[in-house]
Amino acid sequence: MAEEPKTHINAAIIAGFIGLLWLIAIMVNFFITPPAGAAAGEEVQIIRGERITLAMDEWGFNGKQGGPIIEIPAGKEVEIVIINQGRNFHGFQVKAPDGSKLAGLDKDDTVDPGEELVLKIKIDTPGEYIYVCPVAGHEERGMRGIIRVV
Repeated sequence: MAEEPKTHINAAIIAGFIGLLWLIAIMVNFFITPPAGAAAGEEVQIIRGERITLAMDEWGFNGKQGGPIIEIPAGKEVEIVIINQGRNFHGFQVKAPDGSKLAGLDKDDTVDPGEELVLKIKIDTPGEYIYVCPVAGHEERGMRGIIRVV
């Protein structure tokens, strides 16, 4: 009889350990998935047009960490089609040189996996700006690119 409680305790410890391993595997897959990156020497993609499509995934745009350079004319409204092809919810925001939001979604507005959203943006002043996924931690993982206003 004295052995029975130890058996239950050992089984509980093993089950807890297996559960912890599963939790770690899920966390690694969800939060630490390596970003898709451009190979060394690969050219950076430049997208121009009045309607630009960006596919978001972990942790980049259009399959690359950092995403393509978007080139738009100053003072002209353009549509940016955001397609979330990732497993996490994402957002899209253009930041001014001082880091403040210039265009796009608010920090708490997101696009769920599988969803698509059309944003209209217009930037009057020529220069280089950055676009990011404003969800906490996503920009730091590579979800950022350049918008060049010409």
